[in-house]
Amino acid sequence: MSSNDIEVRRPLSARRPERLVIPPHPPLDSGVDASQQRRSPLADGVQEHVKRLARASNEPVAAAPLSGSQRLQRASESAADDAAVDARTRASSDAPRPARRPGLNSPRLFDAQASSPLSPLARLRLRGSAAFETIRRALSPQPYEELQLVWSDEFEYDGLPDEARWSYQTEANRWTSRPENAEQQWYTAKREKNAYVSDGTLKITARVENYAGCRFTSARLITRHKGDFLYGRVEVCAKLPAAARGGWPAIWMLPTDNAYGSWPNSGEIDIVENVGWSEGVLHSSVHTQRNNHRNGGSHITASTTRKGAHSRFHVYSLEWTPTKLSMFVDKQCTLTYTRKDERVHDPQAWPFDKPFFICLNVAVGGNWGGKEGIDESAFPLTMEVAYVRVYQRNGGEESATRRWPEAAITRNGERV
Repeated sequence: MSSNDIEVRRPLSARRPERLVIPPHPPLDSGVDASQQRRSPLADGVQEHVKRLARASNEPVAAAPLSGSQRLQRASESAADDAAVDARTRASSDAPRPARRPGLNSPRLFDAQASSPLSPLARLRLRGSAAFETIRRALSPQPYEELQLVWSDEFEYDGLPDEARWSYQTEANRWTSRPENAEQQWYTAKREKNAYVSDGTLKITARVENYAGCRFTSARLITRHKGDFLYGRVEVCAKLPAAARGGWPAIWMLPTDNAYGSWPNSGEIDIVENVGWSEGVLHSSVHTQRNNHRNGGSHITASTTRKGAHSRFHVYSLEWTPTKLSMFVDKQCTLTYTRKDERVHDPQAWPFDKPFFICLNVAVGGNWGGKEGIDESAFPLTMEVAYVRVYQRNGGEESATRRWPEAAITRNGERV
């Protein structure tokens, strides 16, 4: 082996030794100025590989000597890389936010592919930030950039809820007081004491007052025939009523046409609900013919806690695809329900291939909400809603229903 050959020996655990040959450098006395001496790219690559192998085998390898000009050049490149990274970091933090649709609050993906060229070292440093952002987006609700707003109410008006978007489901009074439900309110229509828009929010209020033979009044608003949707993202920004025994606010969805039969056959999606005797505990649930609370309590449900849910606004959302339902509180996924077999449609387990509508209400009492009694001194109880938005891909083309468009009505397992 010549003096210009380098043999790298790996540990005995390695399968075989590896022999790498580095082309010789021009001798210093060859008449070429040292500042002009340059190794070939191949030699540089091989030398780096040798160093990595040596580090892996804990064997030292002497680095090839660098001339003074080469050391100066390496130092300049490192400083330039650091400056480029610092400049990119400042630009990403100081730059004004891009224009966005209302409610589009997810930060733009960190752009690791710069328009200006960066050295491999700088790209490696930037890769950490890009990877973190990619993971963050993967754990967050579906990126807004892929969706279009197809329906909304921003409540930027005063008076009764917009009749072009909302209806009052007073027919629910026929079953809410039955023993299997045991709710105590009477749902009213076009009554400002129970549903009113002012100061940028919708207010649904449950009150203590004798009305139509009930001890309480409230409102139940639905988008049926005015906003029926199949797939996409439903987002409601709301502040729940004060925690009080007997209160039962809910943001949920029901099937428009009851294609698979009455409850629970055609399904129910509870984006969020709270029973007032359990402060800050937020429940999300899915009901189907196979899984519902009357079938041995087998409904699909999960909960999380937000003590500030009664005093601050939070975003409650549903992401709905042909194979999955995911519920979120802000950006925390609280429940995911997945279709078991995409090749076979089983409506007993997956009735969620038909349009649903949105429902907002504050119930009083009930077998669940009134489990700990009703504290009349805590009333009135008001749920405030800042906006309701529905996003879909391709402006709603994915939906098989009317873009702007009545299901035996169900609610959180408390329906006939």
